[in-house]
Amino acid sequence: MDWQPHITVATVVEDHGRFLLVEEMAEGRAVFNQPAGHLEANESLTEAALRETLEETTYTFTPTALDQALRR
Repeated sequence: MDWQPHITVATVVEDHGRFLLVEEMAEGRAVFNQPAGHLEANESLTEAALRETLEETTYTFTPTALDQALRR
């Protein structure tokens, strides 16, 4: 049995002081989250982040930075 990690990616998209958010329902309440989702097989973290953002918002962007934790 192969162990498969469950990796979540998320994006913070800022444009002139405005942030891209996704409105979702959680426990019967509307909440706002950043675009996020799970890494799929044979996909890089960047590819997953771009795909999830596009799927959830139809917005395309060019990443300019990765979280510091990824550079360790």
